[in-house]
Amino acid sequence: MNPKEKKVVLVPGEHTHYVTDCRAPGANVWKLPVDGLDAKNVFFMRTIKDETVIREAAATAKNIVVVGASFIGSETAAGHVTQFKDAKVALVSADDVPFKLQLGEEIGQMMKSEHEKAGVNVETSAL
Repeated sequence: MNPKEKKVVLVPGEHTHYVTDCRAPGANVWKLPVDGLDAKNVFFMRTIKDETVIREAAATAKNIVVVGASFIGSETAAGHVTQFKDAKVALVSADDVPFKLQLGEEIGQMMKSEHEKAGVNVETSAL
């Protein structure tokens, strides 16, 4: 997503322009029950400010790991692999197929495949 140009990259080499940017991060941030969530390189996305902080940190990151393969996590991974070409991007899912419960196994497999074609390392059954 490029707010200055009001453009969203759909897949590498293809984009679309928009008039208004509306982001819907959901009601609550789900946090893994693990130690280390207070580290300086661990972020949670809830607000536009959070997104800005994450984007700034990602700009110099060598490895980016997005935990949660929901719509927000998937969009974040796709955006990061497109925008931060020098970083390795991984998307971590608790499910064996992303979106299997919401959209079905076939569409979930297709979405996983598209992420992988774009350069995202998708880790499933990982949480």
